[in-house]
Amino acid sequence: MPLTLTDIAQASFKTTASGDTINDELRRHLGMRHRYGPARLAIARSLAVAEPPPLESEDREEPGKVIRGDPLFGSGSEIGAWAALINEHADAILDKVDLQRHVAAHWHRGAQLLKNDWQEVGGDYARFVMLLCDRAGLRRSGGIGDEDGSPVAGGGGGAPVVDTTARPVVLRLGEPGTDLSTGEEVTWAINAPGRSPHIAAMGTLGTGKTRIGMGLLQQLREQSGCAILAFDFKGDLSENPAIAQSLGAKVVRPPREPIPLDVLRVMAADQQAVDVAALRFRESFVRVCASKPGAKQQSALTEAARRALGRQRPTRLDDMQAALLDLYEETEQKQDSITATFDDLCRFTLFEPTMAPDAFFRQSWIIDLHDAPETAQRLVAFLLFDALDAWFKQLPDAPLDAGSHRGLRTVLAIDEARRILGYGQPSLIEIVRMSRSKGGAVMLISQSPDDFMQEDEDFLANIGLLFSFRTNAKPGSLQRVFGEKVDLAGLADGVCVTRIPDAGRKR
Repeated sequence: MPLTLTDIAQASFKTTASGDTINDELRRHLGMRHRYGPARLAIARSLAVAEPPPLESEDREEPGKVIRGDPLFGSGSEIGAWAALINEHADAILDKVDLQRHVAAHWHRGAQLLKNDWQEVGGDYARFVMLLCDRAGLRRSGGIGDEDGSPVAGGGGGAPVVDTTARPVVLRLGEPGTDLSTGEEVTWAINAPGRSPHIAAMGTLGTGKTRIGMGLLQQLREQSGCAILAFDFKGDLSENPAIAQSLGAKVVRPPREPIPLDVLRVMAADQQAVDVAALRFRESFVRVCASKPGAKQQSALTEAARRALGRQRPTRLDDMQAALLDLYEETEQKQDSITATFDDLCRFTLFEPTMAPDAFFRQSWIIDLHDAPETAQRLVAFLLFDALDAWFKQLPDAPLDAGSHRGLRTVLAIDEARRILGYGQPSLIEIVRMSRSKGGAVMLISQSPDDFMQEDEDFLANIGLLFSFRTNAKPGSLQRVFGEKVDLAGLADGVCVTRIPDAGRKR
């Protein structure tokens, strides 16, 4: 009796144990949630090879785990297309068992080929995607990239590859952006050699600082093709579709919509990496709690994080909570402010680990947090800072052009930054201090110079471009910022004072 599509949908498919192990590795590398994702990719990779795979390979090993036909191949026309492709590569598919053997063989061979491809590009997600596109002929046929075969900058559809070509990026400060004393245009080269690329914008409510900041981000995106990660604590950015469109950004609104990132991913497979990730999580989580946990509580949180990160991939916040509760039960420790904070936060799905950090941070996002509870706002921001810092640190230095202008990869922008600057979050401090060589830049938008001068860090010490609209900040703070006495309280609408390296103060 001939096979029907229903037969295929209801059948069980598996590969070898070694192929299944590679399948799980690829799922983690690529940020896929379900096993059928890399399985489909492996079968397709094998089908791209002209010679059929040896059927006896799956007889020499123990079998792997089973996947039903409907999630593996989809439904309707999808499952029909897969069946036709597999049948085309076989002499003849006789029955269900024969089809299962051919699928197992393609899955096994494709997994091995994908593992080799991943190793060939050194585990670089973007290069891996482009390698597969090249093997499929997509770039040569105009399916992706420019006419010369280079990756598309930004990729309006959310392409994970961004253009990090090094070139001068010169920003105009506002519209029309002219110096009131000379009438000349005020510009700033963000990636000039020997210069910090970070930006600080200040001004009271309604003075235009956010609008100017968004204009700078749009120029950055247009000139460099970099990705933008913008935090919106007021909802102003997400409510204006033109902003997201101009940045090529997708808006995500946790907790209504989880952020599609494996945010707790450990960046290496050794115990030291797990320990570092556990400490990083602890430092962020204790800054979310209403009161600072004691030393014993922090030690328990670190151990629970080590356990969860070491045994569960991908790791979710629920896994951290479960590991902590198990540890408390073992040590007969009573529940406390940490467990209460977990209870509050685990009511929501703030992250869904569907994307690896390399894929996520090469796209542009607006994270709209204005509807989230305050503790959730901080945790989302802090964990994203942790993930971004860890991602930056495993990257090679960004390229330089002949004039030593550095390529830009990802710009972190925080509107209403006063909401998080006062917590001394270690990863944010590291990003401000260390990300320049990796192609990172930071824009902090807040109301007063005092917001940037915290006990743990003076963020203004690492700022390249600083500008302030009208503000009632204390004279002492302003003198520290601009190096001289400045009256910002009397500035007219649309007028700001700026400090530009090598150009002094302008109005």
